[in-house]
Amino acid sequence: MDPYALCPCGSGKKLKFCCQAIIGEMEKVERLQDNNQPRMALQLLESLGKSHPENPWVVTRTALSLIDDARPGEAEAVLRPFLREHRDHPLANALYGVAVLNRDGYPEAKRAVHRAFRMAAAQFPEIVANLAMSVAVGYLDQAQYLAARQHMVFALRLGSEEQRKQAFSALLEFDGDQSIPYPLRGPHEPPREMGTEVDREVIEKAQRLSLFGCWQEAGGRLEDALGEDANSPTVWHWIGLLRAWDGDDVGASEALHSAASQYTEFGVAVECETLAQLLDQYGPEQTRNMRAQRFDVRSVGQLLTKLDEVGRCVRLPAPESEADEASVARYLLLDREANTDPAALTREEAPRHIAEMAVFDSPESADVPAQLLVSALEGGPLESAVEMLTEAAGDLLGSDEDAESDGPVSAVSGMVPREQIDLFQNYYFPPRTLGKIRTAIQKEEWDEVVLERWPNMALAGLEGRSPQEAAGDESMRVRLAAAIAVLDAYCAVRSFILPESDLGERLGVSPAEACEVSEATDLNELSLMQLRRVNPDSLSESQLEQVAQRALLARHPAHALEVIRSVIERGLAEKIKVDAESLCAAASEICRGSMRVEESLEWIERGKSVAEASERPFERLLQWKLREMSYRLDDPEDPVLRDILRELWEHYGSKLPWLRERLTDIVTQMEIDAPWESVVVAGSVPDQVEGNIWSGGESDPPAAGGEKKLWLPGDD
Repeated sequence: MDPYALCPCGSGKKLKFCCQAIIGEMEKVERLQDNNQPRMALQLLESLGKSHPENPWVVTRTALSLIDDARPGEAEAVLRPFLREHRDHPLANALYGVAVLNRDGYPEAKRAVHRAFRMAAAQFPEIVANLAMSVAVGYLDQAQYLAARQHMVFALRLGSEEQRKQAFSALLEFDGDQSIPYPLRGPHEPPREMGTEVDREVIEKAQRLSLFGCWQEAGGRLEDALGEDANSPTVWHWIGLLRAWDGDDVGASEALHSAASQYTEFGVAVECETLAQLLDQYGPEQTRNMRAQRFDVRSVGQLLTKLDEVGRCVRLPAPESEADEASVARYLLLDREANTDPAALTREEAPRHIAEMAVFDSPESADVPAQLLVSALEGGPLESAVEMLTEAAGDLLGSDEDAESDGPVSAVSGMVPREQIDLFQNYYFPPRTLGKIRTAIQKEEWDEVVLERWPNMALAGLEGRSPQEAAGDESMRVRLAAAIAVLDAYCAVRSFILPESDLGERLGVSPAEACEVSEATDLNELSLMQLRRVNPDSLSESQLEQVAQRALLARHPAHALEVIRSVIERGLAEKIKVDAESLCAAASEICRGSMRVEESLEWIERGKSVAEASERPFERLLQWKLREMSYRLDDPEDPVLRDILRELWEHYGSKLPWLRERLTDIVTQMEIDAPWESVVVAGSVPDQVEGNIWSGGESDPPAAGGEKKLWLPGDD
């Protein structure tokens, strides 16, 4: 070790003038650890601890070794007395945070973790970055999304190059997770101007604390300086964000409600109120738990046979890749048997699925029994699923029980806001249900949600009033606009485009003003709600590229569609390095998911036009034709479908024999009359086409080289 390097004890002195006396012993510790002899290294450290009980190098190295040996409780016991005498020691505080978090979890370890953030971020950023990512995972499991994302950002700023890559990947995955309401994703920057209600010195201290992850302390400073009666929407806005980042969603909601009521700028007020209402909906009193209950299985084969015989159990298709699925089989449990003719299915007859089940075989390498996992909303749905299983499986299900509760093992697997439970239904469509019937049922359901069910539902965000009751009340205008935004967020989770302007017009709520931007505006700092208020047609090419990337990542259907339309119509796809065909395909999928059938087909036509002008039109046009075919198969009576099938068979199938095999399978499965059977296939039928399809009226097709009745492209 370099004697003139800084001493590892953290004193700030050179090693030669600090811990020179124990260099030899500490080098032995290092060699033992490098040789995978951690126990012997700990014995030597314990011996050193007796002769040098207050030496920071010995104490922190001992604690680190105990943590690495999965003994966090012992590490905490070593560090606690040392920190009583050396409260500000950076490494000791960092390791203490790690030890307590590993032992107690979060939020029990919050105080120790925050002290580590404050004391160690500057000198030991990699340890603090690991702490931040661990906390982020915990918040994500609890659906505290703003806190989870901000801890990822904190880790991104502090970590090593490898840690930053991991944190950035986690952020991209988070921001692209459509199961999270979009207003809770993306950045949320505090207001730039804080007004004059708080001293500049207090604001600067709060900013420094926030920079080191001490959001609770920063919010406390601002609140103490502001006072309860102060009228400062910008400060309350910042306090709300700080509390949310700290995991205090209840306190954050209160502050954001206060900010929304004080803002005079309608768009900002609605965003604060929207965040507040979403945080309220994820509060413990406003959610119901999804619970996963586990049972031991005595015979997997017999259990699968039993479940396959239950009319309300529907086995799901096996995944294409075995590596993607560890279960032997998965089922949906329906609220009724799916025994209606799929061709005559109506919304009233369509079953809903109320639970999911997965069967796992016993691993060969471990003494673990086979298991059945049942996931459902706790209460009626879960009880119904367990009752059905008990009746169907009998003694095939063993007692995998919790010793403390004397009941089956179960765990919370998620949370559902109570207001969303009755708003949306999970329909199950039998395999042979035509796409046009599925679309009709889903559209009927969505129309009822938007036009009847939601407008007449009592909402907590409207103080227990329904949107219809709140309409016309000027004092409820911001709250009502936010309630529409919340509904839109949940519709977007389900890939449905809410007609916000029509709904707002019916309720007397005008849309928020456009968000003005300039060349100096950093669009990556705008929240997704702000980004939605930016007119993409007003942006420069470089700005539109930024917006397009974020819109395609977040996949809010209405916003993504608006941005894609702007890029295509301005002819900027290539300039902003986005493939125009991919954009058309994405727009088509968005429209299809929102049951805008005709608009979806219009985007396919745009995609065809782009493909025709490309360097490889044959392959690209084929992909678009196949896409259009898959859409039009929703209605087998669509007259255009026959033309597409015939063109695929004649023009493309003559060059790609595998395509004819696939087309034959499709028409057989869909029970469609093959349009190509009315024409005579020229020449000999390719050997690759199974069945040697021939419809010329003779018992055998003509021999190779015989008279050609019809010329097809590709025959020459």
